[in-house]
Amino acid sequence: MTTTTDNPARANPSRLISVLVAALVTIVVLISLTSISTSRSAFTAVGDNSANVISADVLDPPSGLSATSDTTITLDWTATTDTYADGHRIFRSTSPGGPYVQIAEVTPRTVETYVDAPPIGTYYYVARAFTTSWESVDSNEDAARPFSCPADPDLRACIRFDEDLGGTYADDSGYSNTVTHSNGLLVTGISGLAADGEPTRRYEMADSASLDLTDAMTIEAWVRLDSQPASGRAGILDNDGQYSVILYATTGLRCSNGVDNLPHVPVPTGVWFHMACAWDGADLTLYIDGAPAATMPSTGTIATVNTDPVSLLNTSPVFDEPMDGAVDNLRVWHSGRTQAQICADAGLSC
Repeated sequence: MTTTTDNPARANPSRLISVLVAALVTIVVLISLTSISTSRSAFTAVGDNSANVISADVLDPPSGLSATSDTTITLDWTATTDTYADGHRIFRSTSPGGPYVQIAEVTPRTVETYVDAPPIGTYYYVARAFTTSWESVDSNEDAARPFSCPADPDLRACIRFDEDLGGTYADDSGYSNTVTHSNGLLVTGISGLAADGEPTRRYEMADSASLDLTDAMTIEAWVRLDSQPASGRAGILDNDGQYSVILYATTGLRCSNGVDNLPHVPVPTGVWFHMACAWDGADLTLYIDGAPAATMPSTGTIATVNTDPVSLLNTSPVFDEPMDGAVDNLRVWHSGRTQAQICADAGLSC
């Protein structure tokens, strides 16, 4: 007698096809788990899921990334709206648009801040949401550079211009050389915000013994010129009759210690540049982006006879030669800073 056993595949070919499809889907899902993906897939049917129902979702990135600087750089963002995300990854680059290197993984998802402490330089940041092997696309990019007001008795004014305190901008040097303003305006700076100059605005520091720099001085700041003076001149900082940095039409920037005036140096329009007017009692030097642009021997003593305010983004005492542009991260020192110190102050590698 011959015994016949039914072949399940022949008996139910549709069942075999269903099993093969399920196996294929499983393989695809497993392969996707081995690499970073911006989408998420999951079986959603209740029970045995014999229908092989799969749902997919795109992991949304965090939003509103902002970078603000002090001696460190603080990053803040709004968390991804996908609640299944484990957290966020932070990426940094020294060039806009990347390439980026991951520097941190922040968990859980509800944490929305991270503090970075990079060395000298300008840094560009993005953030991504992640869960297991899935990662979102980049958030918006934001940039910052560290800026500090060290506890140094030679630092006589250190103005960030990052917050309007009801008509004043704080001085973090410890000497209380606060900047007062009339109709002042803060605009986007080299890091954070900056003071904007034009004819209706006035910025000044009151006359102070701590700003009477008789035997050495350095004025340094980030400057962006929106236009050059059509004629005459425009002040960046002017302590009338003492020291000043003033822009002249057609000839450029002049650094003066009140004893000698350096030759004028052409400077660009429409971009941020760092300038430092430094005098160590023997030599007067103007640095542009950390490089010496003009220098000369200079000895003597700066006179301190006037009591006029120190003007910013204008000239003193009349305040009738405004600068068209912005100034950020201003420091006034009672010492002649070296090139290495100026580069470090500016966050420049030079």
